[in-house]
Amino acid sequence: MKPYGQLLEATAALLGVKPDLTADEWKTFYERTQSHETLSALIGIGYVPVVSRESASGSVQMGSSIDAPLTIYPEGDRDMYAPIQYLEPRTEDNQKAIGFDMYSNSTRRSAMEEARDTGKLVMSAPLVLVQDSEKKEPNYGVLIYQAVYRSSVIPDTVEERRAQLIGYTYVVMHPYDVVNDYQALNSERFVRSRLFLKDTTATTPDKAPILYARNERKVLSSADQYHALDSASIFGRTWTTDVAREQLQSRSQGPTVILVSGGLLSLLLSGVVLALFVQRIHGIQRTLQNDVQRTKDELLALASHQLRTPASAVKQYIGMLKMGIVGDLTPEQKALADKAYDTNERQLNIINELLYVSKLDAGQLVIDPREMNLTAFVQKTLDDNIDHASEKGITLQFSRKQPITIIADSRYVSMVIDNLVSNAIKYSYPSTKVNLSIKSDSDYVLLSVKDSGVGLHKDDIERIFHKFTRVDNPLSRESGGSGLGLFLARQLARAHGGDITVESEPEKGSIFTLRLPKTPTIDTNIVHLDPTYGDK
Repeated sequence: MKPYGQLLEATAALLGVKPDLTADEWKTFYERTQSHETLSALIGIGYVPVVSRESASGSVQMGSSIDAPLTIYPEGDRDMYAPIQYLEPRTEDNQKAIGFDMYSNSTRRSAMEEARDTGKLVMSAPLVLVQDSEKKEPNYGVLIYQAVYRSSVIPDTVEERRAQLIGYTYVVMHPYDVVNDYQALNSERFVRSRLFLKDTTATTPDKAPILYARNERKVLSSADQYHALDSASIFGRTWTTDVAREQLQSRSQGPTVILVSGGLLSLLLSGVVLALFVQRIHGIQRTLQNDVQRTKDELLALASHQLRTPASAVKQYIGMLKMGIVGDLTPEQKALADKAYDTNERQLNIINELLYVSKLDAGQLVIDPREMNLTAFVQKTLDDNIDHASEKGITLQFSRKQPITIIADSRYVSMVIDNLVSNAIKYSYPSTKVNLSIKSDSDYVLLSVKDSGVGLHKDDIERIFHKFTRVDNPLSRESGGSGLGLFLARQLARAHGGDITVESEPEKGSIFTLRLPKTPTIDTNIVHLDPTYGDK
């Protein structure tokens, strides 16, 4: 839950230095933080001003990009109003909430006043969101509030905080989605298990509202089960997990039984016992290897998520500096901010590669093939890499302009193309050329990326597609990288029914060729790891 708090702190800092923020600027901030990618359970991030009865008069004038006044609802005479003014993203459900007076609801108001008086992030009790008011069986939602004051720092006393309050920023989510995302990334831990998440702030677990429920009845009737309750404080609320899981049998029992049986029957069945013993040892080794691999995958997924959180926060703050929100930067300051932003972007790219690989290992990467113009995607990739190429004086050439239509997942095809183009630039000598060409027949499309770089030895051509493998050469030492890009690119190409091949010689450059079918040739849309390529 920490990233949601970090996002709120960033919005409060933004409003602290620019209290007259418009709706368009709020939207720009939301889009530049890429919250929709980093916080998958986020429903919206909004701003709520606090106005008196006298200044409200039934409506509040919003920012410059909104033509009409903001209509406050529900109707009623109240001493203070806290209507939702900005809420991103502007989905149909979120638009229904614009103008809703949060002070009209005691659950929301209680959390907001606590956030105002303490200056801390405060979560509301579980409730039905405005966005879910028309659903038959909605999941509970929660809102996390951050008070915004006139001063750039939090006032010292409660009286000063109340006097200087101008409004609140808040995020809205379903706790169900947060836990569901975690459960999907750690599915091995939840096999034959029951899990309840409850808000036990003011009650006992048996009477608390259920925020998430996963229940497999087979486990509940088992005598051999592990059961545990655990609680944590989340932004002022107490959440409790109730977990039950089938108790796994100890692996040490199998070899013990085999050894005892072998001792008793060694004179009569020594050959049989030996064969069984060897078979059992091999089985244990395979089991342990699988456990080690699963643990590595879980560690990789967890580490990637934990790394992405601070990196995304750094991107938000540097982005605010570059936008000039806290004032114009000098040329030297702008150059430093640009370098910091670019360095953080490279780190985020590596973290994203780790996340995609962890999803691939867990069989959770899903392909959604749709019609796409491959030519347009190649051109966009070249446009995105033009600055990188210009820094080395490299010319990017792509003569194909006629559209070529294929059916594939544009997200992953774009990732593959970007990897091939950026690698060609990275491993090419300065003042050379990178040429792209497309050929097609009735069934396949071939995209070739030719560089004039360091090239590869014959023994290294297949190695570069292995996980965490990087070939040592003068340019690779300068550029850095994770050793995952080409591994992931080939896996995605093969998942589409295609492949990536290489022709190369040392100091004569390389030609990477991406082959993709024009129509899907796969039986399932779930990407499975090619067993030929793994940890080598």
